Amino acid sequence: MKPFHILIPCGGTGGHLFPGIAVAEKLIEKGHHPLLILSDKPVDREAIKNKKILLGTHSLWQDGQGCFQVKLSLFL
Repeated sequence: MKPFHILIPCGGTGGHLFPGIAVAEKLIEKGHHPLLILSDKPVDREAIKNKKILLGTHSLWQDGQGCFQVKLSLFL
């Protein structure tokens, strides 16, 4: 099977973070390429320390029109 590139938004709380990491690790074992999207909270960085998983972070803010904007940064 051809490997998939899979986006996993999971940062911010342990209830999302740790299951996301576990899913990413299983996908890597099967030859896929997951990308974890984490918050900028220290707990997210600590949880993925020493893991070989492609990472990204997001920042969320509200603009002057009442709309939410998302900034995504990738770490290769």
